[in-house]
Amino acid sequence: MVFQTDRLSLRPIRLSDAPSMFEYAKNPNVGPKAGWSPHTSVHETELIIKSMMKDDPQNSGVYAVCFKDDVLLGTIDIHHITPDFKGEIGLVLNPKYHNQGIMEEAANIMIMMAFECFHFKRLEYRHFKDNAPSERLRQKLLFQYEGIHRNGLITQAKEVKDVVVTAMTDVDYFERHRLHFHALKKKLVLPGCIDTEGV
Repeated sequence: MVFQTDRLSLRPIRLSDAPSMFEYAKNPNVGPKAGWSPHTSVHETELIIKSMMKDDPQNSGVYAVCFKDDVLLGTIDIHHITPDFKGEIGLVLNPKYHNQGIMEEAANIMIMMAFECFHFKRLEYRHFKDNAPSERLRQKLLFQYEGIHRNGLITQAKEVKDVVVTAMTDVDYFERHRLHFHALKKKLVLPGCIDTEGV
């Protein structure tokens, strides 16, 4: 499944994306903010992409976020899926593309997919308490703050972190934010499972 906006394309990740992913995954300021260690080689990145490409009923599949030149800028997915109930959105973007609204655009597509294709009742967005960019993004995406899991996660580097828990429900999506998402749909090329006339 491929999604498109005026400037972006979201497509399934490929092994050939490894050099583009390694460009940011080696950065010590990227992975640790999400709980994973920096990559040490393109080969390691290739192995991680292979694991991302495996069929997993608890994952939507990992999508490469690209401009129309098809070069990977970052990734996005929905994981920890309980069918017809809930999941959690995850995303990472090469820092040199920050502050351009790229992940806001990509995440809105995944939100639509979560509620209209996967029929979720709840979609979660979690981030570390000290991750200010993720905090700003979740506010733009209209996820509601619910609380903090104190000592909620231990990173690959064995650091224990507080985790901010936010979520959107089906009521939020179909009722409270209906006009917001209806306007966004006019700018997108979407799969048939998403109603472009209704919400």
